[in-house]
Amino acid sequence: MFTLRHSIALAILLTLALALVACGSATKPDPTTTSATSEATRPSTATPMPTPTYPPTATATAVLPTTTPVPAHLVTPEPTPTITPSPTPVTLGQLPEINNHTTWQEVYDTLMLTEQSCIQANTPESLFSEMIEEPVMVYHPGTSEWDTLVYGCLHPDTARSLLFAETSTLPIDEVLTESETACVSELVERTDIASVIASRSYYVLQQHEDAQDFYAYYAGFFKCAPDLLVNDLLGSTLAEVLKEDEAECLRSAIRGMDDALIIGFISGAEEGPQEGREWSDTTGLSLALWECASGLIEWLESGATEPRD
Repeated sequence: MFTLRHSIALAILLTLALALVACGSATKPDPTTTSATSEATRPSTATPMPTPTYPPTATATAVLPTTTPVPAHLVTPEPTPTITPSPTPVTLGQLPEINNHTTWQEVYDTLMLTEQSCIQANTPESLFSEMIEEPVMVYHPGTSEWDTLVYGCLHPDTARSLLFAETSTLPIDEVLTESETACVSELVERTDIASVIASRSYYVLQQHEDAQDFYAYYAGFFKCAPDLLVNDLLGSTLAEVLKEDEAECLRSAIRGMDDALIIGFISGAEEGPQEGREWSDTTGLSLALWECASGLIEWLESGATEPRD
């Protein structure tokens, strides 16, 4: 029969059993706990993970477009750039110094090969043989065709140089000043050389009506060098007895004179006083001479037996 004593004994046994269980749990380490503790105390060698940003940044993913091939006959080709070649510099010949004795052979020898070939190809052999030894500064009916052919074959710069040299070649003892030379150079630059050379042919043939371009060119030349025109008007002897104020007055009158008046004199349409015209009837150059140098005229009319005061 289950007695009180039995109950007390059973309680004691239960108490001992619980005590033993508690002791066992305290002394036996839990594997999970032990592992976590070890990991916590072990020095870390791993790279720390970055701290995430919230909200997280979205990463864009490139989507390649789908390309539809274009038929070849619909493709417009890229235009090919046009390359403009640089002009080839021209090396001009050095013309000889032109004087009253310089021959065309001396000029011809200094020309570029292209210029020489052009002259030979376009000039009749008989004319070439005849003219090549002629002086450049000699003009006669036979030179008209030659001049036109030669100038037509020259490079523009060569033609200008030759015309300038011809224009500047003066009679003995006459020389252009520096300012006169510069003026003539500018005159040549603005001149239609082909027209002047063609017109000179008419001058040589004494067809004065058709030589107006040539006369106009020389009107410009005499405006550059008015003393030369005064010498033509008076002759060198009378020009030497002009007083300086008279000479300067004439220079100014010529530079400002209408080309037609100068052309009238150099073409022979107006005769100068040396042909015996009455001074009171003169026009143009002769009138300028009367206005600028009346003392010279009076001295001449008196017989010019005494030196001028």
